[in-house]
Amino acid sequence: MANRQPAFLSESLSLRFLLMPFKRAFVILLISLLTFAFSVIIQGSYQHNGLLARELDMTLNIFTDSGENSFHIRLARNTYDGLHWLFYGLTGIDSMSAYGPTDSVEEFTWKILEQHKDKLAVFDQSLKIVAVRIGNIFAYIPLFVIVVIASGFDGLIQRRIRQDNAARESSIIYNLSVYWRFGILWTSIILYLSLPFSLPSEILLVPIGLICILIFIQFKYFKKYL
Repeated sequence: MANRQPAFLSESLSLRFLLMPFKRAFVILLISLLTFAFSVIIQGSYQHNGLLARELDMTLNIFTDSGENSFHIRLARNTYDGLHWLFYGLTGIDSMSAYGPTDSVEEFTWKILEQHKDKLAVFDQSLKIVAVRIGNIFAYIPLFVIVVIASGFDGLIQRRIRQDNAARESSIIYNLSVYWRFGILWTSIILYLSLPFSLPSEILLVPIGLICILIFIQFKYFKKYL
């Protein structure tokens, strides 16, 4: 009996280790879906006229030399095409709009859609705005990766200095930096995608800077001895 408990514990720890990537992927997917749904609902409910045009104008100013062929513009187009196919193509709305209903079920559905044409147009506009902002987020990912790596290395250097100077441990600061980092990341994404007024994409530099500071603190106060 005494030998079974460690074996059981080792098996459970191995299982948890194997399942951890899937659990985290599921959590990220769930948060992403909720973020997208919340953003589309807010954009559709409080959308201002001309918001899409202003967003496109500010987006084209990110990389003026690339213009409409830049990576984030192509990504925004592809994102919108995918979302439009998901909500309009896969559901048959596009085919009914082009060729009309073909059976009684589609006729019933088309009558309902005809009564809410304005809401469908607003929803489509919201998809375009969210797609443009998703493209802007991905445009800053290379910069984000570079400054995160630099912040991490700087934090590791400070950790080494703490080791040599026998500085005090602070698990509270380490844990808070981890929690605040994820909180700032997802809160910034939700706010940027859902706010129903034009925002310059440069505002994304604020959460990027805060996250890099927290990563520096996290690596600095990582355990001195493992």
